[in-house]
Amino acid sequence: MPSNAFVLIVLGLTVGQVVGQAQDFTLKRFGSVPVSDSEVAQIEELAGGTSKRLWLLRTPNPSQGARISYAFLEPDAFGKRVLRGRVMRLRADEPPNVPIRSPWKLAESHSYAYIPTTGRLQGDISEHAIDWPFIVQGEFDDDTLISIVEFIRSLPPIPVPAFLKSVPPVPIRAIARRDDAIVVGLRPIEEAMGHAVWLVRKDGRWVITRSETSVV
Repeated sequence: MPSNAFVLIVLGLTVGQVVGQAQDFTLKRFGSVPVSDSEVAQIEELAGGTSKRLWLLRTPNPSQGARISYAFLEPDAFGKRVLRGRVMRLRADEPPNVPIRSPWKLAESHSYAYIPTTGRLQGDISEHAIDWPFIVQGEFDDDTLISIVEFIRSLPPIPVPAFLKSVPPVPIRAIARRDDAIVVGLRPIEEAMGHAVWLVRKDGRWVITRSETSVV
């Protein structure tokens, strides 16, 4: 999957905090493009077949004649530290590609993982919080996801040559398996550039082997 399809995330809670913590999975809308109540109703129809409510709707600036929105449904699997669910990538075509803007259409559907920040109410996410849920591609157990997130959140150095000297303090878009490596996509705040780093396990520790920067 290209880095521009990676969706975000951060460090986790202790077991006691997650189990005993209240939850807030009411709908929250983010991004520079407003989404009306009628559009939300249409998106909820696209999520038909599940009893899970729409939780996060993030709609950044449109590009190349289309609007893109990421619709996260409330979690359907609750681990001790990792919550999991489904995210839909939606698309609405706009002029000049079409005469008038189209309704939202389902472009992709993925699994996500969500690890709340220590001390934060489950489901309580702000515009630029680093603990957004992130797309997961491939099989990852909770302990592996937690170890990757903790490593990325330590802002490790990136080997040269690279555009970035170290991993920036931004949300994770996605974590995916690619052959013998694991790719972590990062979502920059400015939305202009996408970054990804490749990880391998050496002597029981994660190591960044290379990075990539591309226009989102």
